[in-house]
Amino acid sequence: MNIVRITALAHLVPLALCLALTACEPYEAPATATLAGLTDGLLDSRESTLTVRFDRPVRWETLRLEVVPFQVDEKGNLPDETPTAEEEGTTLTPLLSFDGPTDTRGASFSPSEDGTTLTIAPRSKLPVGPKLALLVYAGLTSQDGTVLTYRRRLPFAFKFECTGTRGSGELPSGPYFFLLNVEKPTATQVKLFGRIRFDETTGRFSGIFTNAARNRDPNRCPTPCASTEACQLVPSPSCVAPSLRAGSADEWSDFLPNATPPTGFQLNIQGCAEANDDGTVNFATVPTELAVEQPPVRVQALVVSSAFKKEGGLWKASGGITGDNVIFGNTSLGAGQGTVLASSIPASIDLPGLPALEGIPKP
Repeated sequence: MNIVRITALAHLVPLALCLALTACEPYEAPATATLAGLTDGLLDSRESTLTVRFDRPVRWETLRLEVVPFQVDEKGNLPDETPTAEEEGTTLTPLLSFDGPTDTRGASFSPSEDGTTLTIAPRSKLPVGPKLALLVYAGLTSQDGTVLTYRRRLPFAFKFECTGTRGSGELPSGPYFFLLNVEKPTATQVKLFGRIRFDETTGRFSGIFTNAARNRDPNRCPTPCASTEACQLVPSPSCVAPSLRAGSADEWSDFLPNATPPTGFQLNIQGCAEANDDGTVNFATVPTELAVEQPPVRVQALVVSSAFKKEGGLWKASGGITGDNVIFGNTSLGAGQGTVLASSIPASIDLPGLPALEGIPKP
């Protein structure tokens, strides 16, 4: 008798837990948003609207959506996602927003009657080159009752295509520092020095990219660093691992050009820059192949696109990178994409190992 009761209880307990916790119910994922026409993180810059599609009908009154500059720290956090954001009251500055059909800013929004498509017509043209992000906030409810419980973000950028008719504006020929923050197929950072020569009339440019390695001079820091470390002076003096990621393009003074294999390399580039009416300058390289001996990595059809803006005495930029295929050793990892930060460097700065401007062929 006791055995029968124990056996019955053994079957009833899991059933009771299942009913109490509803753990046995099938999981229903919330509605997923995508951007129509998005390929490798890029949209056609000739399009004047954004089209957001949902994989199931949603209730428009529950949708809160923003498009913001995709400016993240070295850990991939947006400004309001950092550990100190709440304490410091940090918020995002959206380029446009939708908080239900009656509360919109920066664009005209056209929700479809079937609840699956939102067409966005920005009142001002969105920037071409810099990385942006579409944010869909928690609370979005589909018509079948599923609810999004966290903020989703969808990074994208508009592909810059040069016309060759506007010129490069005030963007100077000379040295530059680039940080390529690769997100896919694997997270890594490529640091580059560049010497770039612009044709002010056509906007065409030619140049050379060289690997940037941390300065290993142990006496740069107030307290000398160990032989296994490098001295970082920006944003503050510190002895760091030579492989440490740079947090911003302002850290160019902590690096030196390294063109010597197997860790160093040199890459010829070409491209185009076009000045905009607001003083910014769009910038993009033509597809080229980046190859490093150690580690054995190749990025085929690498494209770097961004928009430069003068800040103080230097030009700063943010944007995106794409590659048709990333190959590690003999293994193809697929298409690559990520973000880029860049800064011009004063022409007076000596960068040994980086060819002089006179050695760069005319574009």
